[in-house]
Amino acid sequence: MERYADRQKPDVFMKTVVTFGDKPAPAMAQIALKRTAEEGKKDHPQASRVIEQDIYMDDICTSVMTEDEASLLTQDIDEVLSGGGFKVKEWMSNAALRGKTSEANKEIRMVENQSDEKVLGTVWNQREDEFSYRVKPEVHPLMGAAQMWTKRKILSRIAGIFDPTGFAAAFLIKAKIGMQRLWEKGVGWDEELPVEVSSEWERLFQEMKALNDVTFQRSLSPPQFQGNPMLCIFCDASEMAFGACVYLRWELGDNEYDVRFVAAKSRVAPLKRLTLPRLELQGAVMAAKLYAAIKEEMTLDVDSVVFMTDSMIVLGWIHIKPGNSSHLFLQG
Repeated sequence: MERYADRQKPDVFMKTVVTFGDKPAPAMAQIALKRTAEEGKKDHPQASRVIEQDIYMDDICTSVMTEDEASLLTQDIDEVLSGGGFKVKEWMSNAALRGKTSEANKEIRMVENQSDEKVLGTVWNQREDEFSYRVKPEVHPLMGAAQMWTKRKILSRIAGIFDPTGFAAAFLIKAKIGMQRLWEKGVGWDEELPVEVSSEWERLFQEMKALNDVTFQRSLSPPQFQGNPMLCIFCDASEMAFGACVYLRWELGDNEYDVRFVAAKSRVAPLKRLTLPRLELQGAVMAAKLYAAIKEEMTLDVDSVVFMTDSMIVLGWIHIKPGNSSHLFLQG
């Protein structure tokens, strides 16, 4: 700053809030939030851990075993955040919290990145304590006219399904396989698809609406259980795709069990064709990586971890000594 005859001290203005729209604003907000959590560790270690690890975008998503723990945790989080100038707008829970207002039986859109009309997100039903999908495919004015479908519009429709846990992986893999076929055929982004191809996509998008009837429990543990659960990891493959899924198996007593979905992941087979055993091995590698990610995040103690595959060849490859595995295209 260039100054001449004026020797008075300049006025200094400091922002007390992050300016909406500034490019560094998201990073500044995250740095301030992390600093706030670090400063609150001494008095409220659990609340600080939740702020550091259980925040998605601008939502705090966490859970505890009892209502008393939930009430205490929300109070501690409020106190820690207030130290940094942050304020929780509203608390939502499947149970009443002392000193907190909650809208009972309301479905809260937990994960979204656009407007409600365009996003296929995950909805939380507080009364049933279940997650579900709200699929609202955008109806084109000329729906039914096959010539209106293009690769760009199809990809836009597929990308609208946000499925972070992979509960809809079995459905989405069909769409991914279809997109791969379009790439193989060299279809342009705005090239109108043939009638028979468009009809296949229209049927798939009609099936998409069935996701509205799909629900899955939020809690990974049933109300009553005995001991620690077993973590079951399945992997499989076909000539077109491979994938893995993870479940928790709880013992309830009297030879009864409860199974809870944890996560799933799928991927299309590469364009360079591989043999089915090698694709099965790819699925096994994916299962191992998915387990590593879950192990890092999950706080539940498990008695055992079981990996399952129906390929005896893959089991044989896995048990080969490292020095004798040079003929494999990868090691898992």
